[in-house]
Amino acid sequence: MWAALTEYFYNPNMIEYKYHTLLHMRDRWNKWRSVLYRKYAKPCGCEEDVLKNKPDEVGSQEDWEWCVKHVFYTAEFQKLSKNNALNRMKKTMNHHSGSKPNREYFYEIGGKDGTPPTIDKVFFETHKSNGEIKEHAAKERHAGLVETCEANPELEPIELVEKFYGNQNHGHIIGFGGGLRPKDLKGSDALSRAELASKLRDSNGEKADMAAIIAEQAKVISEMRTMMERMDQRSGSLATNQNGQS
Repeated sequence: MWAALTEYFYNPNMIEYKYHTLLHMRDRWNKWRSVLYRKYAKPCGCEEDVLKNKPDEVGSQEDWEWCVKHVFYTAEFQKLSKNNALNRMKKTMNHHSGSKPNREYFYEIGGKDGTPPTIDKVFFETHKSNGEIKEHAAKERHAGLVETCEANPELEPIELVEKFYGNQNHGHIIGFGGGLRPKDLKGSDALSRAELASKLRDSNGEKADMAAIIAEQAKVISEMRTMMERMDQRSGSLATNQNGQS
């Protein structure tokens, strides 16, 4: 996939963007796959009905059948889908920002002017309804964030997040979304207690986390590559048939 991208885009420092680009591609693929499953697979009663319900945005019936059989109806995907549904049922607060990413809020309410908002302001913007936060749990969370931000005005946004929520994982940061790592949001001279604690973690645990990330990324890239190869083969067959008819 990276080779395919570099054929169409050029930057002298392209390799520096490889990690974030692949993470973004993985995120977009997972979201699109989720939309397809939610709209065209989940409402159907069985696999046979799903196969008949091909969305227009999927190129061919063959591609749709591959997606259904090798993604949606695998034991791993079904287990993940059920676990996610259970987790959503346990939620005590909901955001009201739709599909708009939090990073866009950071940009719009101060980031574009060089004064990014504190995490409590972003939380308010993403959880308000008609100008106020209505859910009790969300009100308590917001009050805690306000208190943390007011008591620690010297901390950077990422440090406030870690102080309130704890250490953040690779690839996703509360309030900032996916495709980011804590160190991406810290100044070159910033060395928070969370970062110091991270440096003291067991090296084997770090390697295991990285191995899991690489394995997941490789799986997603494999799925995308397979679909692209099938599309290329279909295009080649179509061109051959057209030449033969002419």
